[in-house]
Amino acid sequence: MKPSWMLENIRIPGIHNLGTVLYRIRLCAVLFLLTLCVLSVSIQGHAQITEYRLKAAFLYNFAKFIEWPEKGSDSGEFILGIYGEDPFGDALDSTILGKTVKGHTLTVRYCSGLEEIKGCRILFAGSSELKMIKELAGLPILLVGEDDKVIENGGIVEFFMEDQRIRFRIHAGRAEKAGLKISSKILRLATDVIYE
Repeated sequence: MKPSWMLENIRIPGIHNLGTVLYRIRLCAVLFLLTLCVLSVSIQGHAQITEYRLKAAFLYNFAKFIEWPEKGSDSGEFILGIYGEDPFGDALDSTILGKTVKGHTLTVRYCSGLEEIKGCRILFAGSSELKMIKELAGLPILLVGEDDKVIENGGIVEFFMEDQRIRFRIHAGRAEKAGLKISSKILRLATDVIYE
C-alpha cells in the first residue's frame, strides 16, 4: 500500500483513477518535449542550409566581380571546384545552375587531385584540406575556405561567422600575385582586406 500522502491516493470527485490521469499528463509532457527537440533540430538544419546557400551566392558573386588572367586553352566553362568534404549539398548546384560569367558557363567540379584542381578558377577547400591550399598558392585560382587558418595557409578568401552573420576576409595582395583582379565591390563587403 502506498502512503496516503501520494497523489495517486487522492480522490477527486468525477475522476475515477488519478494514477491514469497523471500517467496521461506525463505522457503528454514527454511528447511535447520530443516535439520541441524535433523542431529544434529542424530549425538548426534549416539554418545550415541557409548558411551554405548564402556562401554559394558569395562564390557566384566572386566569379562575377573578379577578373582572371586569360587562359590559353579555354574550354568555355568557368569551373568552381570543391576539394574535400562538400558542405553545400545541393545549394551550390542550384545557385549556379544555368548561369554564365563573362560568357562562360558556370560548372561545379568535385576534385580529388591536383590535375582536376588546375582547371578551376575558384576552389573551395574543406578545412581538412589546408595542405593543398599551400601547394596551390600563386596559381590563378581563387582559393576559398571556411577554416580560420585559410589565409594563414595561403588561401585568398576566408569565410567565418560573426554575430550570426557570414563574413569573409580577403588577402588582396595574394590575389594580385596570382593574377586576380578583385573588384572594389567585393573588397567593400569584406570584413578585413590584407595587402601585405
